[in-house]
Amino acid sequence: MQMPLETTVLLMVVLVMVDITEGVSCKKTGPCSCETVHGSKIDLSSLQNTDGTPRFPKIEVLGDNSQHYAWNPCVPFTLQGECSNVAACQVQGTGYYDIGEQERVEFLDDGPNIKMHYLTDPSRGTRQLWVELVCDSGTEGNAVGLPENPPGNYVS
Repeated sequence: MQMPLETTVLLMVVLVMVDITEGVSCKKTGPCSCETVHGSKIDLSSLQNTDGTPRFPKIEVLGDNSQHYAWNPCVPFTLQGECSNVAACQVQGTGYYDIGEQERVEFLDDGPNIKMHYLTDPSRGTRQLWVELVCDSGTEGNAVGLPENPPGNYVS
């Protein structure tokens, strides 16, 4: 099955390290960090792999055994196919698709949580990845994949 060129993915990531304040913007300070207008810093570097592999190599999609996602927040990794020097990759069957790169991430305020919005290299299509950062003092680095909604838009 041919994958659509436009794909959206949303990863729900549970983090321990920061207190995210509702209603503030977050200025990008690095590929996986930002600072709010109140001076709070969000830094995902403790969740990165630095050996060229994804920190989260197989994020299962709830209710869909045919695909999964791989993600490394700060340092690019390489798998196969289009997944060369990427922040995130969608694996569906034998297909590997770039769904986001560190150079193309922005941090967005979305109510109580900060979202990271990744884009791909335009030459690889228009796929995109959304990562919602959710603080939980009892969990370090957990990622949950959500199914497509609507079809053609991938949510994790």
